[in-house]
Amino acid sequence: MAVTKPKDVGMTDEELARREEKRQQFYEAAEPLFERFGFKKTTVEEICRDAGASKRTFYELFNDKGDLAQNLMLHVGFDMFRQFNAKVKVGMSSLDKLDLIIVEYVNMGRSHKIFHILMKDPDLFASMGEHANELQFRHMIEAMKQVLDEGIERGDFRTLDSDAATWMIFSLLDSMYYLIPEFQMGVGAFEDQHLAREIRDFLMHAIVHPDKVRELS
Repeated sequence: MAVTKPKDVGMTDEELARREEKRQQFYEAAEPLFERFGFKKTTVEEICRDAGASKRTFYELFNDKGDLAQNLMLHVGFDMFRQFNAKVKVGMSSLDKLDLIIVEYVNMGRSHKIFHILMKDPDLFASMGEHANELQFRHMIEAMKQVLDEGIERGDFRTLDSDAATWMIFSLLDSMYYLIPEFQMGVGAFEDQHLAREIRDFLMHAIVHPDKVRELS
């Protein structure tokens, strides 16, 4: 399943697939440039050069550099959702699904630097818009809420507001994996496996039904 963008409306599946391949070239070129030079100083010309494509092709796919950055984050967020869905097995418990979401969140952060860059680069952050995070992760937000609702219904999780819990979980993950290490200039949960384990255990114990605590490993 591809994410349809405004410039893609009316295209066939084959045309969409070809355009997404072209976009991928620009994503792979832009991410390291943003990391090295910053969003503001990176030019469209440099992105095109490293992508091996023309500016005409760039503007056929994106409105501008900010549009590319937003589409890159949307692509990464959707890929996280796709990886999660591919690993969900029939009969998997709600606890295991929640654990898998956390695993895929960490995998995404290790594989893509765009979110690390976002925390360091005010120009890139400003280009994202007020509701960027909600838009980029809407698929995983929906998946998390579904897992929580399922777990509550099955008795795996305690009774809670799944909407509020979804935002609290992602907010905690964002803070511990990105924000706090950046502000404190220290080692974060990506590098510190003990800290990562503590975050996972904290979340699980906060949500799991008291009768299911013994199932936590």
